[in-house]
Amino acid sequence: MKNYNKNDISFVIPLLTLTIFSLCILLVLLFGAKLYKNALDQDRSDFDKRTANQYLLTRIRQSDAEGRVFIGSFASGQPSQEGDTFYLVEELGGELYYTRIYCHEGYLYELFTAAEDTFDKADGEKILPLDGLSFQIVADRLQIHVEHTDRSTTDLTASLRSMEGIPYAK
Repeated sequence: MKNYNKNDISFVIPLLTLTIFSLCILLVLLFGAKLYKNALDQDRSDFDKRTANQYLLTRIRQSDAEGRVFIGSFASGQPSQEGDTFYLVEELGGELYYTRIYCHEGYLYELFTAAEDTFDKADGEKILPLDGLSFQIVADRLQIHVEHTDRSTTDLTASLRSMEGIPYAK
């Protein structure tokens, strides 16, 4: 039999190896969790951007007909060369209705009302988080400037079939 004395440290080496191995596993798990969270946040941000852009372009294309779309300010409801609101015009029962698409207090909104009714921007339906939105007609094309919640911007261009019918688009 072997005699163990108090100075024998042979039992410490496996314990130290196990401790170092456990710390390495813990660090890998912590860094992996952080990378996963960052990837999810980036994916969510990219999804919000793509969804906002596609929503705008889809709504514009769905209503693209002569005399059925225009841009202007939310308050005036009158066509102009640039503005913060995109208007989709519908006629129901001989009465004109506007669907307004605009940005207000960090959200993209949509509001469907009779053309002569007045409403506040807060009365619309929240669609998606969005910091800013502006529309402009440049060289017979609709330019859309989108400011996303992560402070990035996207510039979209839509070529509308209905531009020929808009007098200020020439």
